[in-house]
Amino acid sequence: MIMNVNITDYTTIPAGRYISEGEYSGEDCRNKLLSGMFKEAREKGVKMLINIDGLSGYPSSFFNEAIGGLAREYGIPYDSLWNTIELISVEPSLINEVKGYTHPSRDRNNILKINS
Repeated sequence: MIMNVNITDYTTIPAGRYISEGEYSGEDCRNKLLSGMFKEAREKGVKMLINIDGLSGYPSSFFNEAIGGLAREYGIPYDSLWNTIELISVEPSLINEVKGYTHPSRDRNNILKINS
C-alpha cells in the first residue's frame, strides 16, 4: 500500500515557515495535511508519496517546516523521514532541491551549517 498526498491539496502558493507569519505556512500544512498521514504511514509501514508539483514557488522555509518538521514533531532522526516519505515530481532536480530544504542543519535563513 502507498499513501499519496499532493501539496496542492493544501495550497498552490506556499509561503513562510510559521502560522504566525501568515496564510499557507509550512507549519499549517504539516498540521492540516501531512502529520496525520505521516503517522498513519509509519504505523502501517507504508510509503507516503508527497507530490510537490503544481506550486507557484518552492520556499525553503515552507518545506523545512512542513516536511523537516515531521522529524521534530515525532522525535525521530531526520534520516528516518525518508524511510517513510518519498518526494515525487516530474522534475528530478526539484526533488533534490526541496529535500535539501528540509535538512535540520539549515537555519531560518536557509544557510547550511556545516560545523554545527
